[in-house]
Amino acid sequence: MNTIETNLERIATALEQLVALKQDVPFHPSPIATALTVDVVPPVVEQPTHNHSSAFDPAAVFAQMGQQLPVEQITQPAPQAEILPFPQAEILPAPQAEILPFPQAGIPETPVPFDNVDGLRVYIIESFQKIEAKAPGTGTRVKDVMTSMGFKRVDDVPLAMYEPLYRGVEAVLRS
Repeated sequence: MNTIETNLERIATALEQLVALKQDVPFHPSPIATALTVDVVPPVVEQPTHNHSSAFDPAAVFAQMGQQLPVEQITQPAPQAEILPFPQAEILPAPQAEILPFPQAGIPETPVPFDNVDGLRVYIIESFQKIEAKAPGTGTRVKDVMTSMGFKRVDDVPLAMYEPLYRGVEAVLRS
């Protein structure tokens, strides 16, 4: 397990090795590597001010430092890895969900007792009267069912919405 102390020892040992290489002195690690008192000043390397797209030349850098390359000079850049396109996954359409009718709790599945606007009007009036008979002032709940569906008048309700309106009013009647 690496601790801070272990890491500091490694850094100090590496610094000692660098100093020994710079001064051409054989390297002998000290028992307390952190006691190194040699000032190490890195050499200043002139940076080219011309086109920055030129290739890096390690021999030129070492020549500016007054040293030779420690390994044989690399004359060609490393080969570049081939970049392959990322494979695209096949996109499948989402499966179609079966849409089931939502059953209203406690409302029997009886057919709608009207099929025209006159029958709807009679049903709404009778429902209003039934609710008012139970609790005066609550008949407006029938109107609230219509407005919650987006209709202001009975004549505005299309034939396709008769059943949802009937189920909503029946739920109010049973509550």
